[in-house]
Amino acid sequence: MLILNLEIKHLIYSINLKNKIKMAINSTLIPDEFYNRKRFVSEMYRLGQLEQILKGLKTPEGNWDPNLRKALGYLARDNQSFYNELNPALTINDADEAKSNLKKVIERYSKNKVDILLSKIDGEDVPSVLFSVPLVKTGINKYDRIKQIIDEKTKIAKAEQEGNIAGYVNEKLSKASDWRKKAYENFGIGSSSYDALTFNEYKRSTEMDFRRVIMTQDGKIDRTKLLNLIKANYEQIIKNEEENEDEPEKNGENSKVARNFRYAIAKYAFQGELKRSENVQDLIKVIHDKYDTHYDIDALRQAA
Repeated sequence: MLILNLEIKHLIYSINLKNKIKMAINSTLIPDEFYNRKRFVSEMYRLGQLEQILKGLKTPEGNWDPNLRKALGYLARDNQSFYNELNPALTINDADEAKSNLKKVIERYSKNKVDILLSKIDGEDVPSVLFSVPLVKTGINKYDRIKQIIDEKTKIAKAEQEGNIAGYVNEKLSKASDWRKKAYENFGIGSSSYDALTFNEYKRSTEMDFRRVIMTQDGKIDRTKLLNLIKANYEQIIKNEEENEDEPEKNGENSKVARNFRYAIAKYAFQGELKRSENVQDLIKVIHDKYDTHYDIDALRQAA
């Protein structure tokens, strides 16, 4: 009888998968409500744990890990034994659905809270945000200059990673002044050491430009300017994405690029909240100590 029940459960889940029936997920976040710090922190924390559970379940040793399955049952189904005997493929599918659905909830929740989420980002994290979101031309010179420098830093990092230093140098020199080209022709052509020296000069110059535009005169990160840059880019992206005649429900702030932008902001706002609030950090520590697990967030959700 137990085997029969288990086979029926697997069959029902297989039918649901075939017909792409979406799994609902309960959340304490209400999109139109005012920002609630504890609810936001708890659900961001919950999403992070779902991501870790999914990663673990996909490994050979994690397929049948009882702790991962118990944690997933708690976080996705409010039932710790739900996944005890479900086959790995179906369990992984549910974990992926739970993660994706909760992420969508957070994206919707952040829709009318961009300003307040930006205000929660720690100053030291702001430069990292700039490399986590798409930057577009805003028409504001000081912001577009920062975008240009960040694009150059990205190209430099890619050239290093791919071992294409010579290619980067040649591209730069094609746009350089005549005297610079002549100097390279006389001393550098075919010399890997000269390519490396020239590349490092460009890299150092770009890094100095970057520090110049993100720092205040007293050497601190210009948090206000950079947050305004991020907001200006988000607003421009919404304008750029407003014309989608085939699927108007995916226009502007509902577009994929805008949703991903907000989610990146939410992640750093979450980190900022944890850094800023010892109470929240202590609350998470209590959960770890009490349950000896990284997955049980009941205390956080009740505190919300």
